[in-house]
Amino acid sequence: MLKKIGNWINGVFAAWKDEFRTSITDTGVVLFFIVLPLAYPLLYTAIYNPEVVRDIDVVVVDNCRTSDSRLLAREAGASENIHIIGYAASMDEARHLMAERKCYGILEIPEDFARHIGRNEQAFVQFYSDASLLIRYRGFLSSLSDVSMNMGAELRQRVIDAAGEEAASMSGGMPTQNKAVFLGNPQQGFASFAIQAILIFIVQQSLILGVCMMAGGRRERRLRQSVEGASASATVIGRALLHTTFYLPTMLYIFHIVPMIFNLPHADNLLQFITFMIPMVIATSMLGQVLQVFVKERETSLLIIVFMSVVFLFLSGITWPRYAMQWYWKALGDMIPGVWAVEGFTLMNATGANLSQVLKPYTMMWVLAAFYFVIALILLRRDRRRAK
Repeated sequence: MLKKIGNWINGVFAAWKDEFRTSITDTGVVLFFIVLPLAYPLLYTAIYNPEVVRDIDVVVVDNCRTSDSRLLAREAGASENIHIIGYAASMDEARHLMAERKCYGILEIPEDFARHIGRNEQAFVQFYSDASLLIRYRGFLSSLSDVSMNMGAELRQRVIDAAGEEAASMSGGMPTQNKAVFLGNPQQGFASFAIQAILIFIVQQSLILGVCMMAGGRRERRLRQSVEGASASATVIGRALLHTTFYLPTMLYIFHIVPMIFNLPHADNLLQFITFMIPMVIATSMLGQVLQVFVKERETSLLIIVFMSVVFLFLSGITWPRYAMQWYWKALGDMIPGVWAVEGFTLMNATGANLSQVLKPYTMMWVLAAFYFVIALILLRRDRRRAK
């Protein structure tokens, strides 16, 4: 029994060594295992830095032409998200400017705006936003909400001042005061919101691409069994250990060093972070060893995995909440290690959750690792029987 265990351990080491030799001698694998994880995080984060969009061009259509309407336009232009580039004579002119991409919003002030204010009635304005990019719409909505509340407070104070000291003494200020706290994303930035999920899927994609490219290379060279004498289980586990050896330092670089460079929110507890990411790397390695059965040539891996990566990103819930998906899409997402990694890592990174508070995604990644290990083992044994 001890001899069998020793032979199995030797087989694991032989598979690790064989996979390592293939990884550092294959240019394509080096590209996916080393160059891509090192370069893409810097490139993606630099593109989305700075994280927020400020001073978005807006045109004003002032049909009222009073001091109140000019006050509204000035207040809007003074906000951090809106930049008033000028006035348009009519809505047709303003729409023409938006069609030419000279502005991305139109603020229309109606003729009766000042009259309603003079009567202490509620006044309305129309704002037309280019919603092709929702980050612009969110900036408009936030600024206009602040402007309307501030202007409402000023008008209320004007009425109180006109009513005299008795009304001023009865005024208790605004009935409610709102304060927004953005956990894990204090700047309300796009990079803090989306980059962490994108980078997790970059890690998953690069690892699966490298595994499948090595499998395609072995098939092209007719090397069905890369490790002579090693059992199928030792081969699968040895390869997974090699991938873990490569990717744990890479993930520390991606999710700790790169956020520090760009001043993004990041988890401080490295031990819990590494503990959480280990099953993600192992499960992804096992998934890659399952998908490699469909790769007959090296180039096939690019067609399969790159296409599926976009699907994986949508299933993660970063662009559309998972609870709003149909059950079959949720079930498909549950089979992807990166989806669970996004869910757990977002909680750890944004809210400071510890490992016990992300136990479900952590456990599910281990379940997927065991599930794909069994499938990879069956497929490798079948592959070896066919080779014989």
